[in-house]
Amino acid sequence: MDEFVRTQIEPLDQVLDVNVFESPTGALKSLVDSLKQEVKDHDLWACHLDPDLGGQGYGQLKLVPEPSPPACARAT
Repeated sequence: MDEFVRTQIEPLDQVLDVNVFESPTGALKSLVDSLKQEVKDHDLWACHLDPDLGGQGYGQLKLVPEPSPPACARAT
């Protein structure tokens, strides 16, 4: 999932104004629809929702990667 977000989703931030939401049209809509379908194909659509709501039950906090300890706290 991390690789998908890093390689497929985050690059869109470079070409879209993330401060303005407009429903996508044309080629952008096709791109967004294909990305949504890929997420659904991997059973990750709404994965933070409980299964009774159609999700995988990961919860929002379980999706956040744990931070690495600071260098000064690592054993040498």
